Amino acid sequence: MMHRVIGKLRLLGYQGDRLGRRQPAADTFALLASLLAGARTVTRVELAGPSTLHAFEVGRAERGPALVF
Repeated sequence: MMHRVIGKLRLLGYQGDRLGRRQPAADTFALLASLLAGARTVTRVELAGPSTLHAFEVGRAERGPALVF
């Protein structure tokens, strides 16, 4: 069952019999993980007017807040 969930987002691929080829999503995931490192709080930011955009402020330890859209 977990393969159905995890298998959807392939971060690494096989080179022969070893995992070693990074998929493009792996770099995106690593960037997101580094930006959210030390996260303490997540607060939704209300936007003016109707919008399909969602905004969040992530409070991070020892760094300023990060805005995520």
